Parts: sequence; structure tokens; C-alpha cells
Amino acid sequence: WLTSETAIQIFTNHQLKKKQKKEILRSNDKIVIYTDGCCKTNNNGCFAKIGIYYKDGSKQITESLPGSFQDNNRAKIYAVVHTLETCEN
Repeated sequence: WLTSETAIQIFTNHQLKKKQKKEILRSNDKIVIYTDGCCKTNNNGCFAKIGIYYKDGSKQITESLPGSFQDNNRAKIYAVVHTLETCEN
């Protein structure tokens, strides 16, 4: 069984961790990036595109999804992966 002192210590540690996470989220060092992927079907088959937009306006990328398998979900995932590949720092 836990003693009241141990329970208080566990609760205090938990509160400290929550506070640290909030401070990290409020940091001005964060980068906000929006990503999306879409797929369209026409008479020639499917084709997918990705879009990446940095909220600060420093970078905007739109391009076709590489490969022969064109799918909406694959485009969305590729947009996030490509963002990580092209993101500085």
C-alpha cells in the first residue's frame, strides 16, 4: 500500500511533468507546418498531389506523389514524411 507521503510525491511529480510539457508547447521555438495530400481519378487513372505550408510563410511545397500507386492516404502520409525530410533543424 502507498503511504500518504508517497502518494503526494507521485502527484507532485506528475504535476511537475505536466507543467514542463505545457512550457515546451508554449515555446517560441516551435514550427507550425500544415500538410495535406489528395487523390483524384480521371479517365487516365489516379493521380495524387501533396501540399506543405509553413505557417510563417518561409516555405510552400506542392508536388506530385512519386510512384505508380496513387492513393489519398499514401499522399497524406508522404506529405508528412517529405516535411520532415525538408525541414531544417
